[in-house]
Amino acid sequence: MNLPSFQKKSFGFTLIELLVVIVVIGILAGVIIVVINPNLQQEKAKEGVIKGNVDKIGQALIACVSSNGDPGTNCDTFDKIGVIDPSNSPVDSTYQIIPPAVLGTSIQALGTYTLSDGSICSLGINIDLGSFNTNRTMSNCHTSW
Repeated sequence: MNLPSFQKKSFGFTLIELLVVIVVIGILAGVIIVVINPNLQQEKAKEGVIKGNVDKIGQALIACVSSNGDPGTNCDTFDKIGVIDPSNSPVDSTYQIIPPAVLGTSIQALGTYTLSDGSICSLGINIDLGSFNTNRTMSNCHTSW
C-alpha cells in the first residue's frame, strides 16, 4: 500500500531568503555610498578645475609682469594679461587679480568657490615682483597643491 507523501518539491526561494538578500544588498549599497561620498568627489573635481585656471592666470601674470614696466597698471585685469575671465568655471566660482597696490611687492591670482557646507575654498598664486618667485596659497580646501 502506498502512503501519501507530504513532501513538496521546492522550486525557488522562500520569502525569508529573499528578504535577507535584499537587506544585505541594501547594507552594502549604503556602505559604498558613504565610502565614495559623491559630494566630496564633486568638490575635489571643482578644486582641480580651479587649480588649473589659477595656474594659467598665474603663468599669464608672470609673462605680463616680466614684459611690462608697471605691473600695477598694466597687469591688473584679465584683458590686460590676455586671459578670458574664467568665473563660473566651475559653477559658482570666482577669480580675481589682486594688484601690487593692495599687496605691496607682489601680485596675486585668486580663485574661490563655496563648499557644500557653506565655507569658502580659496586657491591662489602670489608672484613676487622683484624675484618672480611664486608661492601657492590654499585655504579651507579638500585637496592640496
